[in-house]
Amino acid sequence: MKFLSLFSTIFIVLITRVLGSEVISLEASTFNQTISKGNWFVDFFAPWCPHCQVLEPIFSKLAAEHGDSFESKDFHLAKVDYLCELHEVEGYPTLNLYKNGVKIDGYLRARDFNSLLEYAKTKSEEEYDSKPSNDNTDVAIAPEEVDIPDVDLSPPNPSGSVVSLTSINFDDLTKSGPWFVKFFAPWCGHCKNLAPTWEELGHNLQNKVNVGKVDCTTEKGSRQLQSLQEFVEQVASARLVDITLDDFDKAKKIDDNIMKGLSRSFFSVKFYSSKDPKLATSLKVYTLPSLIVIKDDLQNSYTSLNSVDPFDDIVPLKTWVQSEKYPLVPAIDSENYEDILSGDRLVVLGVLRPTDVRPFIKAKNTLKAVAKLYHQQTKKRGSSEDNRGVLFAWLDGDKWENYIYSIYGLSKKDLPTVIISDPLSSEYFDTSKSGDKLTLSHQARLLESINDAKLGNLEGKSTIGFTEKMFRGIFSMGSEIQKTFAYHPLLSLVCLVLIFGIFWRSCLMPQTRDGRWRDFERGYDKFE
Repeated sequence: MKFLSLFSTIFIVLITRVLGSEVISLEASTFNQTISKGNWFVDFFAPWCPHCQVLEPIFSKLAAEHGDSFESKDFHLAKVDYLCELHEVEGYPTLNLYKNGVKIDGYLRARDFNSLLEYAKTKSEEEYDSKPSNDNTDVAIAPEEVDIPDVDLSPPNPSGSVVSLTSINFDDLTKSGPWFVKFFAPWCGHCKNLAPTWEELGHNLQNKVNVGKVDCTTEKGSRQLQSLQEFVEQVASARLVDITLDDFDKAKKIDDNIMKGLSRSFFSVKFYSSKDPKLATSLKVYTLPSLIVIKDDLQNSYTSLNSVDPFDDIVPLKTWVQSEKYPLVPAIDSENYEDILSGDRLVVLGVLRPTDVRPFIKAKNTLKAVAKLYHQQTKKRGSSEDNRGVLFAWLDGDKWENYIYSIYGLSKKDLPTVIISDPLSSEYFDTSKSGDKLTLSHQARLLESINDAKLGNLEGKSTIGFTEKMFRGIFSMGSEIQKTFAYHPLLSLVCLVLIFGIFWRSCLMPQTRDGRWRDFERGYDKFE
């Protein structure tokens, strides 16, 4: 019996060692506290996500077979359901690496077992080797005096108010923390209109960003030559950053984290240059020089009709950058709505509700997937978009509630949904060619309807009212008449002569007092 008991104990221990560890499930309430010590490789997932369902057994196998080895190096495998908004997770699944509570890396490789194992082994060994060794040798070491500078750890804008900046306090106050500064003049009407909004902004940015204002009628230093020169040199020097293959993944992550809501002008587009042949090979760039744009792992190259020097003609180059300046699926706001919704491209518009978090994330990711698939198909066909581009975007249905109701007849209960907007014809399409409603859940139908909209095969609904439509028709008719006169001068002359003749006969020909035309003017008197 003792032998059997001992055997059972050994067997249980062996089984435990074979099974290894499990993936640790993290809770929202204790997430930050749990990952505050050690290295944590965290899987952000959603139960309904098919990609997450594929990854789950692979990640569990990784923990079961190698979890103990990782744990010995203070490297832990964990998973968490939601927390996306707090940790800037925009898609599922997302794998991030944290060290002592701080994100140090994001996993961007293939999600198969061998790739995950190689990454986890490499990172666990790197972090373990970087830890200071504990040497127990008794050596008397004199404490080193380190001069620690005083650092202000208080959050910016603690009072939530706008700070008046002057030439005396400007440099001292703005040298630490982010500042958003308004330069104004008291007599300026636009400045007066902005004033209450600026005060409200200061309150809303409490503990986030310092908000200040400078009265330019009394403080004129900011318009000195030196200040203007420093600003221009700073902007010019920051426009182009040289990178290598090692910097590339880091640069993409910086763009993801910092360049959210990209980009309303060239000032908010990140430009990089590189002479690294490894990076060119990685991006499959074989013709130099080349200009490429990368959005959510989609890559598009600039092509020019000038084969000798593709960058010699600056006009089409600027046009291309302008057309590519937005992310794959930008959010429409008060700054970019006119450019997007009043441009010349078709807009595949997702109308979503960010306040309803789970459906919002799912709908947004689906819209991104459709956008990727559309651009991949377009690139595969070698299509030039038939000179009609397509832009994908999403609109906050809560914030723009009145707008979506007046333009598209949508209410909150209809969301999330998707429509195709045609700014040129002031129409939108919410049904397919066969009359089925467009939804994000039917991706094939949506893709087919986009092509039908480009070809003019869909029945559209007007985004303007009857009165505006009538006036537009009148102005359009007048424009067509003007074009006809311009292109056919002889016909124009004949029409003008006829019009003048009718006018002269009706208004200018002499009349008798009783209102009858004089007979002799008509030549009738010779028959009397």
